[in-house]
Amino acid sequence: MSQDFDKILKENIEETILPLVRKILGIEPDLVEEIPDDLQRTIERKPDFMKKITENDSVYILHVEYQTTDESEMLQRMLEYFGILYRKYNLDIKQYVFYIGNKSSKMKNELYLSDIQYRFNIINLQDISYREFI
Repeated sequence: MSQDFDKILKENIEETILPLVRKILGIEPDLVEEIPDDLQRTIERKPDFMKKITENDSVYILHVEYQTTDESEMLQRMLEYFGILYRKYNLDIKQYVFYIGNKSSKMKNELYLSDIQYRFNIINLQDISYREFI
């Protein structure tokens, strides 16, 4: 039933949405282009390590990934994990990538867009003395 309502609304909103966007949001587009509005994507993610942690009256998800190479899409991958975990558990999420590559990591770990800021932590294990583990 709600899908029928969504379809009717979508078919009729096209003519009114841009005037509403201009009037209410103050957005004056120079160009408006169609993009596909079907956001279907089937994914299955298996985090390297993920646990619910209680620490000093705080509860959060601890998510750790091990990475041996600089992955150009690591930021997007970690953000995707974040979205899935937050939607499922509605808890704070602390994310870390333990980088064990031969050279220092150059992966981006911060994203700043107009309405969202996101970051995860990269720990270069080569920067930690082996003595810490003895």
